[in-house]
Amino acid sequence: MTSIPHQIILIVGLVVAAGGQIHLVGGAITDLLRGKVPRDWDLEIFGLSIRRIKEVLAAFDPKTCGKRFGVLKLNINGLDVDINVPAWDNHGGVNEDNFEDRLHPGMTPEEACRRRGFTSEAMSFKLTDSTSFEPEKLIDPFNGREDFERGILRATDLKMLAQDISRVLRAASKVARGKADRIDAVTEDHLRIMARRLPELHPEAHYSEWEKILLLGSQPSKAIDVLENLEALVHYPELDALRECEQRPEWHSEGNVLVHSKLAVDAAAQLRHKVPEHQRLAFVFAALLHDVGKPSMTITAKMIEDKHPLVEKYLARGEKAEDLLLTARGHDTAGGPIAEGFVQKLTPNKKLGKLVNVIVTKHMQPYQFAQGAAKPGTYTRLHNEMREGGGDLKLIAYQCMCDACATGGDGEWKTRSLASGRPNWEHETSQRCLDHYERIEANEALAEPLVQGRDLIQSGLKPGPGFGKILKTALDLQYADETLSKDDILQAVLPQ
Repeated sequence: MTSIPHQIILIVGLVVAAGGQIHLVGGAITDLLRGKVPRDWDLEIFGLSIRRIKEVLAAFDPKTCGKRFGVLKLNINGLDVDINVPAWDNHGGVNEDNFEDRLHPGMTPEEACRRRGFTSEAMSFKLTDSTSFEPEKLIDPFNGREDFERGILRATDLKMLAQDISRVLRAASKVARGKADRIDAVTEDHLRIMARRLPELHPEAHYSEWEKILLLGSQPSKAIDVLENLEALVHYPELDALRECEQRPEWHSEGNVLVHSKLAVDAAAQLRHKVPEHQRLAFVFAALLHDVGKPSMTITAKMIEDKHPLVEKYLARGEKAEDLLLTARGHDTAGGPIAEGFVQKLTPNKKLGKLVNVIVTKHMQPYQFAQGAAKPGTYTRLHNEMREGGGDLKLIAYQCMCDACATGGDGEWKTRSLASGRPNWEHETSQRCLDHYERIEANEALAEPLVQGRDLIQSGLKPGPGFGKILKTALDLQYADETLSKDDILQAVLPQ
């Protein structure tokens, strides 16, 4: 038996004293069945209205979240708890403002189980009677425990499944997080029909599931596989376009850009613990989206045949058509805004979108630096550019590692990828970034401009339109040669 946290027992006492009944539901049940400490604690309260629940738990300052479903969130001494009241239905469309009319606190626990999308969710445990989790006392009217233990995701009630379109994404999320190995065939057919309505789903519901896929999924690529199979990827056109974008086999023997991106995002899921929490979601989003610029920048055989202006530009430089085929120069800078747009359609979090943009835009620079034997100041410049977007040089190093684990000619990716059992974390290009990051961290002054506006004023210049240009030139000199002193730079940039 597993003890229930004291914070939950405290809630149970207050609810029971007010005449309610409380059950543990959701992912906490399956976590406990696997012997894991639940990450999320979901509670369902019977016999009390949501207004009464707010009054009973007022000391914990419950917040309404996801108004369309009537969920209350509270934190008790560091433990996050979600509380809901059973509802007549599970509609989660864009215009659901009458959620209180749909709540039904008088519903039985068995009836409440039926409204849950999948059988593995349709179990509950009555906390009113116990302070320890006892699997043998589970309320399990739809054999959810058996389906869960067999790794099958099955609809609890096909009619009620269709009431909540977000279950299409939740199915993908559960497979990515290892909560199911496969989807029952009948359930899959119904989810495929439901997927046509994904555009009706509120953006916050899209974002909520993508966040789980990317931050909790051990293999986010499995979610992409589910969405492909359910014909749902079309609703994410930035990803859908990657399926038809070919790559040169001598560079990318793994396959098309979507295959490459799935390998990269799985690598990011293994590395995300190394990334600071405030950068983590952007990091994994960027791994998934790092090549979204390729469909618009890849030179195809038809473009060569049609003498596309881009092709003509390269041919005018003396390049050969066969060398241009399936190249995608500039896909990094083209992809940054596309990736940011993808994120901003899901969430208004502009900082997140900006950081995804800068990671995608800069993800090729370490490779270019390594090929050109870049000077230390070049890495310092990149570090500062990453900082402006909310990241740093270490973040771009880890992004390079993900890219390296997802690519390689002549089957090389098979020995680099996670599937090989020995991914290519020891990546020379990435290591150079990490080495320079440590160098900059050891001497933070390297990342700060030596010459600033006040230095120009002290030298006798008056502030004006030319100030910015002089300061940029000074910074360029600093990056080009970090041995230069402030006086050296001033002497070079000041009018003689």
